[in-house]
Amino acid sequence: MFSKSTGFYSGGKFFVILFFLFVALLAGSACRADINKGPFLLCTNVNCGSNSYCYEGSCHCSAGFKNCDGDFKNGCECGGLNVDCASGMCGCSKGFTDCDGNMGNGCEVGGACPPCKPKQTRTCDTSNICNGKQTCDADGYWGSCVRTSNPICSPGASANCSSSINGQKCSTLSGSKQCNSCGNSYGACVLPSDIQCCPKSTTDCVVGSCTGKRTCSDDGRIPGLCVSGDITCCAQDTDCNDFNGCTTEKCVNNRCEFLAIEDCQSLTPIKCQSDANCASKDSCVNGSCTPIKCNDKFVIENHKCACDGSECGGGCYFSSGICCGGHWNDDFDTCSFDLSYYQERVDLSQDKEAGNLLLQAKQLVDSGDLRKASIVAKIAITKAEIVLSSQPQQIKNSALATLGEAKDLLSGGNYSLAADKADEAMNALENKNVATETETQSFWQKNKTPVIIFSSVIAVLLVAIIYIIFTPKI
Repeated sequence: MFSKSTGFYSGGKFFVILFFLFVALLAGSACRADINKGPFLLCTNVNCGSNSYCYEGSCHCSAGFKNCDGDFKNGCECGGLNVDCASGMCGCSKGFTDCDGNMGNGCEVGGACPPCKPKQTRTCDTSNICNGKQTCDADGYWGSCVRTSNPICSPGASANCSSSINGQKCSTLSGSKQCNSCGNSYGACVLPSDIQCCPKSTTDCVVGSCTGKRTCSDDGRIPGLCVSGDITCCAQDTDCNDFNGCTTEKCVNNRCEFLAIEDCQSLTPIKCQSDANCASKDSCVNGSCTPIKCNDKFVIENHKCACDGSECGGGCYFSSGICCGGHWNDDFDTCSFDLSYYQERVDLSQDKEAGNLLLQAKQLVDSGDLRKASIVAKIAITKAEIVLSSQPQQIKNSALATLGEAKDLLSGGNYSLAADKADEAMNALENKNVATETETQSFWQKNKTPVIIFSSVIAVLLVAIIYIIFTPKI
């Protein structure tokens, strides 16, 4: 039956419904066929890992990912921007770089990575800045080098310094430290290369079974031997090496024995503990064998200057005499000298120069220089006798001149000649009367003949007169 309102036959609704049911049945049959017989049915037991999926029984990478090692069990490990597989590994595509070390986000930078990370810092040096500071900017590039301190020294300049050796501070030994090229600090304190210890320092030491102390040399170049009292400790001969070719060393019962080689010219001092370590003409002075120097007339015996005569004041004398206060006095047998008679004559003369000379003689007696004192006293009393003498002034002046020569000789150290001159002045004064008689005799010798003739004439005249007077007249 046809319906005017719908435009269909009423019986036609049934056929329309049947049509749609048929279509739905066909569709359902098709879906069941895809599930039961389609490609996804083959992926039921397939595990493709991360970033991948299965299709028709095979694993495939998800969009944007790659399986570089060919193993889908670990999935498609290569993903992100600008990545590619190379030699079975995930790497950056040509022209790109992974700067953050995370391949998971790909290779984020085209070209090379920036040299630093933002806000990173480092020290820097320039032509005029040392140990400055650089800071990485936001783009990953280093900023300018900024000075962090002012210079404290001139680059390359040297300064004195003290250093430590074997844990000891050497305050008495000066080294050198050099300013660096930046002028902001000094280098290490450098001592001379041959310095081995702090000068004069003492340290404990153990050599073999012997315990002692080691004393460094005055210049710090020789550490010294290990010494316990008078014993130099050693375990073997080499422990006794004093680094001198002019000695022989032996270690005997943990004690070093040194013996100097006679007539050996050593370039370095021979170290010693006693004179026994030195040659016969040397002595041990401050730990070194030192040549002995003796005064005239001394000989060297047993490492010392010896005098075969009489030793006095550092001199050696073979004449007869006595040593008084370090002065050798020839021909004296006692250290006293009586000046009482000299004092009487000088006081009587009241002569100032004679008094000063006698005072000097007394001082010389007190010091022990009797020989010089006796000569000064002789000059003093001679001056007093000249003043007291009643001889003519001409004679006294001559004696004073001779006495002046005696004083000059005494000042020059010519004691014997000075004594002789003083005696000569005294003799000239005392023997003047003899000289007068001699002059009278000389006058008689010169006028002997005229006097005889004159005397004869007088005698003849006297005889004639007597004859005339006493002869009787005829």
